[in-house]
Amino acid sequence: SPASSEAPVSSEEDVVNSITISNKEALQAEWAFGSANRTVNIALDPAGNVNYLISVGKITIVSSNTQVITVSGRVLHAAGAGTATITVAYGDKSDSVEITVVAEKNAIELYGTVHAGTEADPLDNEDAIKVAKATGTTETEKYFYVKGTVASFREAPSSYGNVSYYLEPAEGKTEKFLIFRATLKDGGKVTDDDIWVGAVAVAKVKIVNYNNNILETSSGGEIVSVEGTKPEIHTHEVNVAQAVDACKAMEANSTSTDKYVITGYIAAVTANGFYLKDAKGKITPTQDDFLVYGYSGENKDRCTLNAKVKVTCTIKYYVSTSTEGKYAVETGTIESVEILEAGDAPVVVEKITTAKALEIIAALGDGATSEKEYVVTGYVSEVTSAYSDSYKNMSFTLGEAKDSTELLTVFRAKLASGTASDDIVAGAKVEVSCYLQKYVKDSTTTPEAIKGTVTLLEKAAGTPVSATLSASSIKIGETATITAKAGEGDTFTYESDAEDVATVSSEGVVTGVAAGTASITVTSSSGRKAYVTITVTASNVEQVSNFTGVSGTLGETGYSYKAEKGNAST
Repeated sequence: SPASSEAPVSSEEDVVNSITISNKEALQAEWAFGSANRTVNIALDPAGNVNYLISVGKITIVSSNTQVITVSGRVLHAAGAGTATITVAYGDKSDSVEITVVAEKNAIELYGTVHAGTEADPLDNEDAIKVAKATGTTETEKYFYVKGTVASFREAPSSYGNVSYYLEPAEGKTEKFLIFRATLKDGGKVTDDDIWVGAVAVAKVKIVNYNNNILETSSGGEIVSVEGTKPEIHTHEVNVAQAVDACKAMEANSTSTDKYVITGYIAAVTANGFYLKDAKGKITPTQDDFLVYGYSGENKDRCTLNAKVKVTCTIKYYVSTSTEGKYAVETGTIESVEILEAGDAPVVVEKITTAKALEIIAALGDGATSEKEYVVTGYVSEVTSAYSDSYKNMSFTLGEAKDSTELLTVFRAKLASGTASDDIVAGAKVEVSCYLQKYVKDSTTTPEAIKGTVTLLEKAAGTPVSATLSASSIKIGETATITAKAGEGDTFTYESDAEDVATVSSEGVVTGVAAGTASITVTSSSGRKAYVTITVTASNVEQVSNFTGVSGTLGETGYSYKAEKGNAST
């Protein structure tokens, strides 16, 4: 609401002279089902903190027809075509506006495409590219159906159950649209039998121009149909040099459909896998050396330097879109690794403490990774990224002791057999088989454990804590409540890591202070912890106080003001 020299409405005062919707004209502009949400702007006389008054229920905003428009705070969502009246009220004062939502617009109406983007009339490659260029780095509000022939795979069907593929462009065109990490309907996992190069596939997706240089779909799309006959897959028996040549002959960021059986010697072992050459001997790998990426099968421990192996796989030619000249020749999906000749004796993995791991990382160069693997023992301090069922990993920090402040970040670790994600919580004692890395970004150094597998050694004391927020996003001045559960008789304390963004009371009530993100730590009386994240967004109206004079006018999009204090003005 506008700044005012009058006393503001307090949370305890129930009388106002008037309440008005100040952006009726904007709200009544053409609005299509499926379009972006709209926000109600409210002016009070005398002025008051509108968001706060809404949060405590003193201001109400109601839709006469929730089949057409739904309300959340001041945000309106177009739920269907029709007309609804939005009424705002404070005590016995109210104001209303009638809003019409028209039928959902298709891609032809929104972006001038040839096809509508519906299931009956899906977009083609050129239409999808046009939408991506028009929408920019913000994904489309609505889903579109996109149909096309699979030209190549960027990521073949993987153990994660998704697939990324390029569409075949029209004759005379070269630009290709990318369907990025789509699954089957309802999140079903994609396999090699579900989609192939040459298939005609329809996907239901949201579209974006990622980083303004990749025309693609957002992850989370679904493949709704696939037509065509799967071609016969050929198998090529090659040496390492031939595999490298075959990769470089492929399109950038594509994966072969055919299988390759590659025979060679392991010439280097790294955190990412191992490199092959046609002759024995240790090498310092370059991007022209063939990488067997991420192998974790039954022969992993026997894949040592100078071992002769036979790798059955698809192959991939990776080309960086952000760093010019950077590429990799590597495996796609690995079917098997057979040991033909034993290599050097396996390196005994050294067991070290968290403190020792931090010491080793400190001695590394910026961005460097340890040459060998370690087993690091310590106590979980905080789970920073919960276990992902899709990617089968989780991230957490590790300390020498339960109360350590010098921490190692364990990044995207897998779970060892017999270890449950629910047991990897603050206070648990674990060991992590990993490589150590000195990660540097924007002059900030983070000691990390990467390519790791975590094993539980001792469970944390007490009953695990679960914590949820009544709202994950609030505006400045609004509140959200944490609901925490643990063992019988447990009580909880709450702590915000960014009190300049959000504060939290002893009862778990979070209040937005400034725009940003804050993590709230919930600790039970038995010492177990859980974490919730709250996002605070700025109010649409800036509040002004402690000025000698304020004057201004109410415009279409808000209140324009000039505030003076002494000889200064803003």
